[in-house]
Formats: sequence, C-alpha cells, structure tokens
Amino acid sequence: MPAVETEISLYTQLRRSLVQSGEWDQIQSKMRARLNDVGWLDEVKSESKENSRHADFQTVMEEVSSHAQSASLPVAVRKEIQGLIKRYLEKKFE
Repeated sequence: MPAVETEISLYTQLRRSLVQSGEWDQIQSKMRARLNDVGWLDEVKSESKENSRHADFQTVMEEVSSHAQSASLPVAVRKEIQGLIKRYLEKKFE
C-alpha cells in the first residue's frame, strides 16, 4: 500500500475512533474555544468579509479555506490539539 493511502487510512481510523469515543467532539470544542480566545476566528471572519467585497462566493470560500487550513493556525493551539490527540492514542494503546 502506498504511503499516501496508508496515511489516509490511518487518519480515517483515528477519526472514526475519536468520533466513536466522543473525544472528537471534545477536541473540536476545545479547539474552537482556543481559536476564539486567540482571535483567530475573528481574523478569518474579517478576511471573509473583505474578500466578499471583491469576489464571488466560490472564490471567497476557496481563499478563506486555503488561509484557514494553512500555517495561519496558531502554533500554540496546533500543539495543544496535537497533545490531546497524542494523549488519546497513548491512553487507547496502553
């Protein structure tokens, strides 16, 4: 199995496990709260409004999605969420 397919399969299995255990909702809630705390959500909303003045809906969605999925995510929040996932995996495979 190629590396990309293996990575996708592992991601799918991890996400399924997180959803089934209820951890997915908890992690999403924590991430949403942290992103709100650091002003990231407001930044994305502001960028969306600004872009919507100059482009159609599809273009705005593409630009904002690209920005939101890029390195714009605060490193501290990213590490915190990665830590939650790591602890979940450690607990699951003790």
